Amino acid sequence: AASCGETTQRRIRTQKVKSNALGTNCTGEAVEELPCSLSACPGDCGVSDWGAWDLCSVSCGTGTTSRKRNITQNVANGGAQCPDLTETHACSPGSVCPIDCVWSDWADWQSCAASCGET
Repeated sequence: AASCGETTQRRIRTQKVKSNALGTNCTGEAVEELPCSLSACPGDCGVSDWGAWDLCSVSCGTGTTSRKRNITQNVANGGAQCPDLTETHACSPGSVCPIDCVWSDWADWQSCAASCGET
């Protein structure tokens, strides 16, 4: 027996006594059907396939990339909730980030090693 959704219930009757040539035939239907009043069935969330991965968030080093999917069927009547719609992972484009040379500040001048005009 169904517990949800659209269904019908039916009942039948049979002729207990068949009429003879002098009697009247039975009138009406031998079967009756009525729609059942059942609660709506649960509807689980449905989602699309994953989309393509986005570009990595950095051009060198380690960054993140993500991909998305959409809801194709909303949850109804207590069905299963939707899974995550976005997926994110670490990514590395494979190139080493450039590191620029940086000088420190100048140190103080050293004392001259020569004395009395020698260079």
